[in-house]
Amino acid sequence: MIVTELEYISNYRIKVFIDEEFAFILYPQDIKRYKIEEEKEISDDLFLLIKQETILRRAKNKALCYLDRTEQTERILRQKLKSKYYTEDIIDLTIIFLKNYNYL
Repeated sequence: MIVTELEYISNYRIKVFIDEEFAFILYPQDIKRYKIEEEKEISDDLFLLIKQETILRRAKNKALCYLDRTEQTERILRQKLKSKYYTEDIIDLTIIFLKNYNYL
């Protein structure tokens, strides 16, 4: 897999495209930590590590913040996470997590 583009959304959020497809959002410190650069290869192991340890954790935290303020339906929560550029697989795992703890 090749990192084909790093698109800055703001000073603190960067869209990462792998093989011409959107993969996830990272912060500048994550880009440095994982040593991600355009036109460089990213291993499958690193890709999974980023998705599981960084992206999924942030999605869970974001969902919990939404639920902390007020009750949300699954549909609304999915929409809010999608608006923050989380991918469907991460959203699904987050919803499963919330249901396992009876938060949703």
